[in-house]
Parts: sequence; C-alpha cells; structure tokens
Amino acid sequence: MFSKTFWVLAWICTIVGGISFFSFAMFRLSSSSSFGKECASHIYKAAATPNLAQASMRLAVAIDYIEENNLTTGTTGFAWQPSSKKMI
Repeated sequence: MFSKTFWVLAWICTIVGGISFFSFAMFRLSSSSSFGKECASHIYKAAATPNLAQASMRLAVAIDYIEENNLTTGTTGFAWQPSSKKMI
C-alpha cells in the first residue's frame, strides 16, 4: 500500500525523533540531579537544622548556587518561551 520511500522516511523520522527525545531526557535528568545535589540538599538541611546560624549558612550556599547558575529568572515553559518573570 505504501511505497518503499515512505517506509524509509518513516524509519528515519522515528530514529531521529527517538534520539532527540533521549538526548533531551538525559539533559533534563542530569540538570535536575545537579540541582538536587548542589542546592536542594542544602535547603532541606537548613529546614531541618535547629541552629539558626547553621541554617543561615546552608541557605547562603543554596542562594549562591542559584545566583551563580542564573536561576533567579526564567520561565516555566516546556516547548516555548513565555515572557520572562523575575522569580526572586
């Protein structure tokens, strides 16, 4: 019913799409892992620390990470870039 050219193009599109999706998923996974290790753990530890001085130190580390990696502005859009909003 379909020509050989159609099936070849369908396979090429499937392979390119699969590789693109896998690459994007790996990038997102590594980004979230880095944030969790470098920032979120300090925020959780600051919340659990009864000592105010230690909590302030941990929050300072988390804020430094956020500012160094330019995470104070951005969007929540997945496939498009809505207007930029200041988060902090």
